[in-house]
Amino acid sequence: MEGEDFGVHCALPSCNTLDFLPIICSSCGKAFCKLHNLPHMHNCEMHQFVSNDRVSIQCPICQKIVYVGSQSKSNEI
Repeated sequence: MEGEDFGVHCALPSCNTLDFLPIICSSCGKAFCKLHNLPHMHNCEMHQFVSNDRVSIQCPICQKIVYVGSQSKSNEI
């Protein structure tokens, strides 16, 4: 186990806390500690682009966050 990396640093540069249970922001897809996980807590730039009729999903191939209409079928994306 020696030399293995565990945990993820909070994506907020002013925090950078090492977190072993990071929370992924549903708007930008970055990992944050429990103090900065909500969009308004880390001034999320992507949050303003997410509207009520769109949802964010994580692409199983590239792992990026993709925004789609709430009525879209996953096989059509």
